Amino acid sequence: MSTITSISANSESFPSSLKHIPQPVSKLYVHGNLKSKMPLVAVVGSRKATNYGKQATELITKELVRHGVGIVSGLAFGIDSWAHKIALESNGYTVAVLGGGVDIISPPAHRQLAITIVTSGGALVSEYSNGTPHLGHQFLERNRIISGLSRAVVVVEAAQRSGSLNTARHALEQGKEVFAVPGSITAPLSYGTNQLIKAGAHPVTKAIDILEVLNLDHSDPTEDIRLPIFTDDTQTVIYQLIKDGVSHDAHELQQRANLETAVFQQALTMLEIEGHIRPLGNNQWAIRR
Repeated sequence: MSTITSISANSESFPSSLKHIPQPVSKLYVHGNLKSKMPLVAVVGSRKATNYGKQATELITKELVRHGVGIVSGLAFGIDSWAHKIALESNGYTVAVLGGGVDIISPPAHRQLAITIVTSGGALVSEYSNGTPHLGHQFLERNRIISGLSRAVVVVEAAQRSGSLNTARHALEQGKEVFAVPGSITAPLSYGTNQLIKAGAHPVTKAIDILEVLNLDHSDPTEDIRLPIFTDDTQTVIYQLIKDGVSHDAHELQQRANLETAVFQQALTMLEIEGHIRPLGNNQWAIRR
């Protein structure tokens, strides 16, 4: 597995989304590859997930991954670990934010899941140094990082008193969008999500609900697209990488295409001018359909 690195808040590689949140983070410890510039959405919920909650998590997570969105969660039992697993099974990107050192996996039963996240190209993240035990209050503190890394928070299931509701509160304080899966009015684990919706959270029944609010590409990525004819081979390479879902991030696209900065930027600019690609914001790009 990769080594554990520490990133201070004044580093260029520190996630910009965490620099100006309430209770700012001074340092992150990262095991794996933290792609903070790609669109990330947090999927969280009860540790005692029901079959309904698991089905909703699977439906939403699979579709988000299919549209190039990374999944952030907390590695806990229930909805959190299920979201990570579905993201991995869908060949997607996922980040687990921990409430203690990243060298100490909690719960221990999820050690193999944590290893798989890292070896699959994802990351384990914490503000706590190596060797820090996972204590109760630290799980609540880490919730602000789950929401801070993400463009939105999706609460799948939550009882009246739930850590997931704490994550939703952090998201609101940070100006992030909050989504909640509606449930039966008699289901204890839908009480919290139904209350969130009553308070103004977006109800979500499918991933497109999230993609539309976040202004992310929600066209069918499996739709057959005829490759345009380009006069420049570099444009063809970049377009194909985006079309195949290899990456949406400009920096990573340049690395994958193995192009010098000036050549890459010129090709990217021409692709946009000619109407082949469109900006998603935060240096991310998608095919214009």
